[in-house]
Amino acid sequence: MDTVKLAYAQVQACLAQAGTHYGREFWISEVRFDLTGTTAGQFVCSRDQKRQRVRINRVLLDANAKEMLDTIIPHEVAHLVACQLYGPSIGHGPKWRAIMTDCYGLPPDRCHNLDTSISSSRPFLYRCRCNTFELSKRMHNSIQRGSTRRCSNCKHTLEFSHETVIEKPVLRMESLFVAASDNNLSPDEIQRLTGLVGNHQVDNLVLPAGLTGPKRRLLKALSVPASSCREHARTDTLPGGLTHAILLASRNDARMKRAASVLRGLGVKVRFVERG
Repeated sequence: MDTVKLAYAQVQACLAQAGTHYGREFWISEVRFDLTGTTAGQFVCSRDQKRQRVRINRVLLDANAKEMLDTIIPHEVAHLVACQLYGPSIGHGPKWRAIMTDCYGLPPDRCHNLDTSISSSRPFLYRCRCNTFELSKRMHNSIQRGSTRRCSNCKHTLEFSHETVIEKPVLRMESLFVAASDNNLSPDEIQRLTGLVGNHQVDNLVLPAGLTGPKRRLLKALSVPASSCREHARTDTLPGGLTHAILLASRNDARMKRAASVLRGLGVKVRFVERG
């Protein structure tokens, strides 16, 4: 199941649904899949309101696709709709709640109930006399250096219990091909590629010969060692042995669209990323 493609489609469906309900058009700058930790989704608006995007936790999306698509994405798009209707300071107030109930037919819940154990960044357990607390590595290190934290209920100083070992599933891209229509990747596109790859481990990266842009930054962003990256020298053929491909081009680029079609016919999972 291509959860990223489903998430993009759900964002557009929510925008269209809001457009029908309110009789006007709503827009979004981009959707990113770069959230980490226990936050499932987030709406971000620039100060001048010219850039509005939705951020999604790729780990939680892959692990909880149905709830992310059915509730989390509408929740975040509702923030976008509220911003464009009423301004950026609506939060979870009555106007946002009305969008959730009247437009999307969903309960206006502020928090989700997803299992975040696979994405949690708080594996250090501390105890007091009445409860157990999950603390981050930063907070744990601060306490180990001498700072103290107390329970607001029993007032007892928190004491370290143990560190939990979280078994995270390893999702792999055995051979990923990344290509751009002009053979150039900008820093912003590299950041977007990182979101698309998400928590997948890239075993081998294939790039067209002569690709310009910060190649070293791309390898670092995708956590791929230089020894696992190879160039495909021929421009008249596509590389073989691929499992995944990300192609960046304009909507009307016939050459890249043919390449995507050929790769899909070979069983490669292809993401065609439209450039603005």
